[in-house]
Amino acid sequence: MTSVFRPTYKDKAVGETRESAIWWYEFTFIGNRIRESAKTARKTIAINKEKKRRLALESSSHGVPSVDAPKGLKSVADLITSYLHAYELDHRIGSSPSSLRRPCWPTSSACWARRYCPI
Repeated sequence: MTSVFRPTYKDKAVGETRESAIWWYEFTFIGNRIRESAKTARKTIAINKEKKRRLALESSSHGVPSVDAPKGLKSVADLITSYLHAYELDHRIGSSPSSLRRPCWPTSSACWARRYCPI
């Protein structure tokens, strides 16, 4: 059973029961009650949003990917690829930040950390 409605609330200033300007929809999907705001003041748009939401839930439950996937999100494979590329550049063998290198003088016989020396 699908229901598109405007919830009521009690106005604290006046004490009257008022109806919200925003439409909500409510339906049951696989035994779960879905109740969400349509974020609109027009009933026909609220009905269309409810239909789109139900269709998205049905598609996702059958393994069909969402058509309206946000463009800002990357897949895990894309993130791993970019991470590994950056890791190769930043973690080359023998390269370390200059702040981690110990002071070493080529003429000094007491240089115990030859691998940190830039020479």
